Amino acid sequence: MDKQFQCEAWYFECRKINYLMELKRHGFPTESLCYNVHEDIKDVMEHVATVGETIWTYDSKGLTDDLSWVPLDIQTTYYGQPEEVLASLLEMKESQSALLWVYRENLDYAVHEGTLEPNTLHSLYVNKVKHNYENFQFHIHDLFPEYIGWVDAHKVRDSMEDMADENRYIQFLEYQKDKPLIFDREHLWQAFLEDIRRSNNHTDAYERFWNNTIDWNELYGSFMKACDYHSDTWSFLAGSRYLIKRFLEWMGHGGKTLDYLENYVHKALLIRNVYLKAMMTGKEPNESAWRLMKEAAEADEQAFASLKESFAA
Repeated sequence: MDKQFQCEAWYFECRKINYLMELKRHGFPTESLCYNVHEDIKDVMEHVATVGETIWTYDSKGLTDDLSWVPLDIQTTYYGQPEEVLASLLEMKESQSALLWVYRENLDYAVHEGTLEPNTLHSLYVNKVKHNYENFQFHIHDLFPEYIGWVDAHKVRDSMEDMADENRYIQFLEYQKDKPLIFDREHLWQAFLEDIRRSNNHTDAYERFWNNTIDWNELYGSFMKACDYHSDTWSFLAGSRYLIKRFLEWMGHGGKTLDYLENYVHKALLIRNVYLKAMMTGKEPNESAWRLMKEAAEADEQAFASLKESFAA
C-alpha cells in the first residue's frame, strides 16, 4: 500500500474509502478530491474526550461536497433479507463493483487488529463475483482488517444478519470510462482556499489530548482499548495533513508549506507508534510522549500559519 492510500485509509471513513478504491482502480487521481481535508485539532480533541466510544469514528470533512463531476455512477438497490443480496450480486456487471454494509466482527477471513466491539458497522468493497454450482464467492478488497481475495459469499451474507433497516442496501459503482475527465483546477483551488480561510486550528487543544491519556480505564474501559483509540486518532491527524500536502503537489505547488506539513506528519506518526508500542507492551507512555505532542503542536501551528500566509491571506 503506497503512502497516499494509507493516509486516505486513515483519514476517510470506510464507505468513502470504498469510493476511492473504485476510482483508483481506474487511475483517477484521488488527491484531486482532497481540497477540504483540513481538520481543526480542537474539534478532533473534543470528539476524543466526549464521544464515549472505543472504536475510532469521526465524520471527516472530505468527500462531502457535490462530486457530480467525478466519473463514478452510483446505483442503490434496497433489500429485505440478506439472501436477496446474493441474487443481486449475481446480476452485477463485470464493469461494476458493489458496496455492502456488514457487521465487522462477523467477518471470518482475517484476524482483526486491536479491539472489536459487537455490531460494528463496516463497508465492504466487492469487485468480482464467482458462481460455480454451490461455490459462490465474492472477491473483496478490505482494509480493516487488510485482506484482498476470494471469500465465501454465504459467510458475507451471514455477516449482514439483523442489519438495521437504514443500512439494508447495496451500492453498485461503475466508472464512466466514456465520460470526458475534465478537471476544473481553478474551481478546486478556490474551494481549497475557501476551506483554509474558514478553518481554525486551536493547537492548545493538544494539551487536552495529553490530559485525556491519564484516565485510561475510566474513558475507554481498558488500557489496550485506550491505546488502540489514541493510535487511530493520530493516524487520522497524520492523514489529514498528508492529504493537504498531496493536493498542493497535485496543483503544482512546492515550497516551505509542504515541508512543514511533512514535518507534522512525521511527528504525528511517531506519536501513533508510541501508542502502538504501549498497546503491545502494556506500559503507559511517559513524559517523552508529551514532549513529542508539544513538538507536533508546534509543527502543526507552523504548517497552518504557512497555509494561511502563502495561500489564503
